[in-house]
Amino acid sequence: MAGTGPLEARLTLRPVPASAGLARRFVCSTLSGWGRDDVTDDVTLLVSELVTNAMLHARSDIALVVVAERGRLRVEVQDGSPVPPSPRVAGADAMSGRGMALVETLSAEWGVRRVTGGKGVWFTMVLPG
Repeated sequence: MAGTGPLEARLTLRPVPASAGLARRFVCSTLSGWGRDDVTDDVTLLVSELVTNAMLHARSDIALVVVAERGRLRVEVQDGSPVPPSPRVAGADAMSGRGMALVETLSAEWGVRRVTGGKGVWFTMVLPG
């Protein structure tokens, strides 16, 4: 990652099923362009989970923001709902309910913040090297 300031990329998505795939491709392309293929798999999985949650529960436009700075990657998915996600324990046969548990497990930290018209769910990853 060249330069001294933060690197930032943004994408706006519609609340449609194709948005999760668009978000995954955007994150892969962005991280590759920044020379951070080393975190692509985990970040792509978590972005897919957060975008899918926003699409299913908020049903509003979705903003995806990716920032790399000082050895950390911060990813935020913003939507139009003020209701925060809550990790839950999914049963063995459940078809959903594991997304936030994955975010909690794979990220260095995560949280929720209020943004104009809704919320932003974010997570950070420590960048190796």
